[in-house]
Amino acid sequence: MGDHEMSRIILVAAVVVELLVGADAQAQGRAEGSYPAVISCDKLPFTAGSVRDRFVLEITSGKAAYSRKLTSADGPDAAGGTETGTGRLSGGRLSLSGRAKTKSGSFEARYIGEVSGTGGLLTGIQTWTYRGQSYQRPCQISVGDGRG
Repeated sequence: MGDHEMSRIILVAAVVVELLVGADAQAQGRAEGSYPAVISCDKLPFTAGSVRDRFVLEITSGKAAYSRKLTSADGPDAAGGTETGTGRLSGGRLSLSGRAKTKSGSFEARYIGEVSGTGGLLTGIQTWTYRGQSYQRPCQISVGDGRG
């Protein structure tokens, strides 16, 4: 067997293993991969309205990460800034921690909920600092198809 044939066999084997691992995770209902997500948050005293933004949540080997551009009811670029966060998935329970700095304030966030191979629902709190004052607002994140 030549080097070229051996390389092809190794490549095919690697692809098969990757497919089997992904299929196994899906069959067991484990969350793994890229999920569409929607965050909904209540209005803050200093904003024009509530928030509803789409973003992508990545889950790989029990670790999660996300990034979303901040928007507001005042317009898509009014808030400025990006929320970024990371987290861990353990036993179907996903815990995320995030933070952002905007044109006029900053916040830290914690979201927790159940997630499976089809999606799930997280709830949490953003703790804002705006003009020297602290504000909290509840948020919900629907992941995937939201069925959990």
